[in-house]
This record gives sequence, structure tokens and C-alpha cells, in this order.
Amino acid sequence: MDFFDEISKNNGKVEKKMEGKKIKKPYYYISPIKSGFRAGVLPLGYHTKTSPIIEKLCDYDNCKISSTDFQVLICGHSYHEECFQVLRLQCNYCYSYLSGAIDDLTKSYNERLNMDEDINNEPDLEINLQSEDSDMDAADVLNIDREIDRNLKERISGNL
Repeated sequence: MDFFDEISKNNGKVEKKMEGKKIKKPYYYISPIKSGFRAGVLPLGYHTKTSPIIEKLCDYDNCKISSTDFQVLICGHSYHEECFQVLRLQCNYCYSYLSGAIDDLTKSYNERLNMDEDINNEPDLEINLQSEDSDMDAADVLNIDREIDRNLKERISGNL
């Protein structure tokens, strides 16, 4: 019980330290726990631009309710039931964070697809495999077949 009493006395204070031998990464320390936590173990809300505020009962910006009846979501943000209804039952901070991450991944994926198209538009490469080895002196020229990739893309997109 002493352990939990110490955590409650901490009042939500977290210390952030950069640690690592080669690459410095953030670690979070919560008294009385001696070891630090990586950011990945913290709830989703702590990765957003607006972290949950322990001292504030409701994370809704326009909250005017003075009631102490609130719920803490799994992400760490807390809301009054009425405020959460106004937000259409979603945490806007986490929603923005996740939708931004999805947009970034989608953009990266699309750029990768365009890069493949640029590579496919180049003339077929000819690679001459020769070596100092006498067995390899008569090696054939290897032509890279780009037609297989084109056919696969057409089948996936339903154009065939």
C-alpha cells in the first residue's frame, strides 16, 4: 500500500530524461518507480499534441461543467459524459493524431508506388555477368523482365 500511496503523492509528475549509449531516446520516470518507461508504453493520449492533464477533470476545451463526474478514456484523456457527447463520442486529440499518422503512411506508400512506376518506365536493364573465373567467362546476358510487374499491377487494379 505504501507504493500506491507514494504514486498518489506524486500528483502526476513525470520526469523526462534522454538516455542511451549510441542513440538518445526519451525515458519517463514516475516516482517511486526506479526504472524509466519508453514512450511506447504510455497511453495513446501522451503521444498527441495535447497530453492528458491530470489536474483537469475534462480535456474538452469548451467545458463549462463543474461536476466531478467524469470518465478517463483508455487513451488517458478524460471527459464529462455531456462533453464527450458533444465530441460525438470520440477523443478529438487522439483522432487527429491517428488520422495524421494514417495520412503520412498513405503519402509514403503512394510515393513508393510512384517510384516503382518511374523505375518501370526506364528501359530494360542489361546486366552482363562476367567474372575472372574461367567458368563464368561464357555467362549469358541477363535481361530483367519488367512485364511481370506490369501484369501484376494491372491484375491488382482490375484492368485486365
